[in-house]
Amino acid sequence: MSSRLKQVIYGAGFLLFFSAVLFGVYALMFRSAPTCFDNKQNGEETGVDCGGICAPCAQKYAQAPIVGTTRTFESNGKTVVVAAINNPNDDYGFNDMRYVMQAFDVSGQVIASTGGHAFIYDRKTKGERYLVDTLDVSGESVAGVAVEFFEPQVVSRMEFVEPKVSVKRSSTDIVGLKKTTEPIYIFTRTIDAKTTGDEVKKLEEFLWQKQFLKKLPDGTFDADTKAALVAYQKARSITPASGLFGPLTRAKVNAEVERVTKVTIEPGGEVSISGTIKNADIIDASEVVITGLLYDASGVMVGGSKTELDAVYAAEERPFKMLFPKAVPLDRIDTTKTRVFVDAIK
Repeated sequence: MSSRLKQVIYGAGFLLFFSAVLFGVYALMFRSAPTCFDNKQNGEETGVDCGGICAPCAQKYAQAPIVGTTRTFESNGKTVVVAAINNPNDDYGFNDMRYVMQAFDVSGQVIASTGGHAFIYDRKTKGERYLVDTLDVSGESVAGVAVEFFEPQVVSRMEFVEPKVSVKRSSTDIVGLKKTTEPIYIFTRTIDAKTTGDEVKKLEEFLWQKQFLKKLPDGTFDADTKAALVAYQKARSITPASGLFGPLTRAKVNAEVERVTKVTIEPGGEVSISGTIKNADIIDASEVVITGLLYDASGVMVGGSKTELDAVYAAEERPFKMLFPKAVPLDRIDTTKTRVFVDAIK
């Protein structure tokens, strides 16, 4: 190797070494230290700007709870709010979050507010849940309701495990609702060819529904009406089958008249859900929230309520009872459609 080539190689090596030393000095003296806001995973971080000395990655990546359909119900001068809430996260739950519930009038002004704390498990553990609270304002004044969550404490689903608390039995109990079956019409007098008026038409409607009368009911007791009545008397073995609407025939017709159910709500009538929950776990539940929803026959929600139990111990069974506002329409409740939700936390 020529001396000239050796000089070039040694010079290049020295230059690289000197550049490395300068870069190291620059990096130590002038490069900024890792932070939790540099959009890089560095330092002791377990994710980009999270973990280690930074905020937990769960807190960074978890999506906020979603408020779904919100319903309001009148409650003795106040308003019961039932808000559907969903956790969009499969891997994270919220073991505590503060909520604020506000009511607005038609002009958009806040007319009442309330708040509290709630928790919700990850989407894989629990689906849609319901938040129930009461606003100190008449339902007639409420044009809209908004629910917001603040300071959610995010926890991994592996760490946030729900105690095995469930409903062992429950029933929807309605007190003061009286149902009676009554005929839509009661015939009270004898009818013959000389009779006119509404009772004749009612008799014709009955005979027409039973397919004895061939003409449309018109309130005239004529030959067609008499023939239909004779046919009915013969079919029911009423003698004599003379076409006279007397006591025997009247009693038979009154027994066959279409009936309707009449509902009467007595003063002090109320509805409640009662039952028993069981903690089938080996760990205690520090708090259990039981939510009850009432529906009518078509599946429309007509009321909501909740009750909270403290310190339900492992293997313990405990009774519960939820009362609903007096304004709940007792005559619309279909007890077979009642839904009860149980949420427990360690």
